[in-house]
Amino acid sequence: MRFHGRIAIDANYNGLALDASEGERIAHAMHGADVVFLGNHGVVVCGARVDYAYDDLYYLERAACTQVLAQADRTAAAAGGGGLWRRASVRSRSGASACDVGAVFRGVAAHAL
Repeated sequence: MRFHGRIAIDANYNGLALDASEGERIAHAMHGADVVFLGNHGVVVCGARVDYAYDDLYYLERAACTQVLAQADRTAAAAGGGGLWRRASVRSRSGASACDVGAVFRGVAAHAL
């Protein structure tokens, strides 16, 4: 619920901002939101202070990772597999990061084969 009502999506992101008009277009697309996902690019997180923005960025990444793991686990379970969530939980107890996004996507690809 931390990000409910605070996220905007800019599906028309065109790449590098070569002049001020691109920045103004992105700001307009935000509609007052703190977080904007730029289509085919990444995310912009704004805050009153840098540490507030960093805190939001950190928890946004954690929320996204949790969603990817949950969706991958549901897909794997539907296909009759053991699911990734249990493997990620075991890895986290061993000291490895359960939110290594690269490993998650490699796991999803390996599990789908």
